Amino acid sequence: MKLNYPISIIIAFSISKATSSVIGIRPQDEVLFQPDQNGKWACLNHPEIVLDISKINDDYCDCPDGSDEPGTNACSNGQFYCQNEGHIPGYIKSSLINDGVCDYDVCCDGTDEWNTPISCPNRCEEIHDKYIKAKETKEQEYQAGVSAVIKFLKEAEASRIELQNQFKTKSYELLQAEQDLTRYLESPEYLSEAVQQEEETKARLVIDQIKLKVSDAFKVFTLGQNNLGELRIILDSLSENFNENLKDNAVKQTVERYKNHLEKYKSQYDAEHANELSFDSKSRKLIKSLKEKNIPNSSKKFNDVLSTVKNEIINYESITERIFDLESILNYLIDNYNPNYNDPNVKRAVNTYQDFAVNKEETEVIADSFITELTDDFMEIYKYVDQIPEEIKITFEEVEDKLPFIDRLRYKLKNLLNGFIGREYNPNPVPIIQGEVKDNANDFVSKLTQKRKDLSKSVDLIKKNLETNYGPDDILRPFNALTIKWHIGEYDYDFNFVGDIHQRGNNQNLKIGSFETVEVNNISESEHELLLSFDHGARCWNGPIRKALIVISCGPDHELLTVTEPEKCEYIFKVKSPIGCKLKPEDKLKHGLQF
Repeated sequence: MKLNYPISIIIAFSISKATSSVIGIRPQDEVLFQPDQNGKWACLNHPEIVLDISKINDDYCDCPDGSDEPGTNACSNGQFYCQNEGHIPGYIKSSLINDGVCDYDVCCDGTDEWNTPISCPNRCEEIHDKYIKAKETKEQEYQAGVSAVIKFLKEAEASRIELQNQFKTKSYELLQAEQDLTRYLESPEYLSEAVQQEEETKARLVIDQIKLKVSDAFKVFTLGQNNLGELRIILDSLSENFNENLKDNAVKQTVERYKNHLEKYKSQYDAEHANELSFDSKSRKLIKSLKEKNIPNSSKKFNDVLSTVKNEIINYESITERIFDLESILNYLIDNYNPNYNDPNVKRAVNTYQDFAVNKEETEVIADSFITELTDDFMEIYKYVDQIPEEIKITFEEVEDKLPFIDRLRYKLKNLLNGFIGREYNPNPVPIIQGEVKDNANDFVSKLTQKRKDLSKSVDLIKKNLETNYGPDDILRPFNALTIKWHIGEYDYDFNFVGDIHQRGNNQNLKIGSFETVEVNNISESEHELLLSFDHGARCWNGPIRKALIVISCGPDHELLTVTEPEKCEYIFKVKSPIGCKLKPEDKLKHGLQF
């Protein structure tokens, strides 16, 4: 029976005939379908099976590999080649050939229906235009996402390097702690030295605090002294140079009040003049004395340090009192002098004082409790030195001879600390409690044991983090602390790529799942999808535990496209994000990435 085919099919078939004498193959494969001199042809993958050339495309499957029927649907494993001129050639399954359906997604030229009466006009030009536009859109999205993904990758790289360094450091510290612990437990002498070093370090820290407090206090003293000096310069200059003939009563009152001030505080000014050491000099000397480890026993005592600071506080209080008095004198001048007299010396005094008042640094008043605080700091040192009942009478020489090794070290530590704070060595009975020494040693070992335990935990956590799969090039690593909020349909979603997903709505806050794994679905050389699995969510009512699959494709921003539930309590999230962009090798090289 002769079939009447539409003109489009006849044209398509003619085109196919023009490019290949065998329907359904590539033109360059024509050579594979040439008969021998006897008109015979062998199956491509089964050369032992030889057929007449007429058996090709006779709608009967003779070859196990389906190679004899490239243009029909006779062989279930066959493939039909679509030329798709003007677009991209492709292969379609033989089962879809001549099935009455135009499969334009693969055969845009319609040739897959070459032997049926339906019309499948060639749409390659139209489809190619759409393909180009879609490709351009994807490229635009990729380029828009490149800067973001580069940023994420650099953060991931930096984070991994930092973790690797932490792992090395913590592992070394753990090894040291384990070795120290073993050594201390096996050798009392090592333990005693370690206890001594720890307590000496604590004592030195307290001494550093004392030095800092003393230094800060003397800076305030110096600032007050400088302010007083500036005010005196202003008033000295005014007193010596103002024009008495102008008879400005306010100026004369100012000068007179200043003379009274000098008379009232004469003893303080004379004492300061006689003392060649400034506050700065005294501070340096005092700090130096605190730095000395072995101060001669008779040259500096603890009470001397406190006495010096106390005296300087008294001097500073006198300075602030005089500053207040001089400022009140100059404020009186500003409020009452007659500017019409145009005395340049008066104007200079007024302007200079106004500049001083605007720019001067306010001095902090030393609290009455400063001496008490300083005393407490000194006494803090002695927390690291044992005290014993007074009935125990042991001199220094006896200590050296009679005490165990660790106790001798602690006794020497006490004398070392005495040197730090200027306390004389006292050869009278020395207080020591051996039980407390033992407690301190036990406490030291306990702390070291806890330190080893903490370090071991840190090393394990860092190792686990480094071994976690954060996707290609560690792209998900920077998102540990980032939660993205999305709204779609009736629900709001709190989304952490490597944390949890929560769904909020209808007065509920449900956990969809926690991050478990990430896989890569490579679509092409330039495109892929990230597949994130989330498990162990909240249980559905009368149903399974919730879980989700997150499919992330390339996009310039984090965007939730759709949420579906193909199975009960199993969700699929379609997301666009820069992290779904498959970075091109040239872009990695351009931005100096080492992955």
